[in-house]
Amino acid sequence: KEYLKNIINYLDFYLAELCKRNIISRDVAYNRCRYPDDLRRYLTNAGGANTIAGASPLFSDLDFQ
Repeated sequence: KEYLKNIINYLDFYLAELCKRNIISRDVAYNRCRYPDDLRRYLTNAGGANTIAGASPLFSDLDFQ
């Protein structure tokens, strides 16, 4: 399981992206995440949905409107 520590936690990353786009609240994200420390790191990490391009590459082809 040691090797899993370096692999991105996609569930928490997606939750952070949804939170950055104001689609879900931080409370919902924390209630659904697997690892709160990872989610906190993804939420405070620069980039994501708040980049100059305006969207995360993970959600660039989706329309949330």
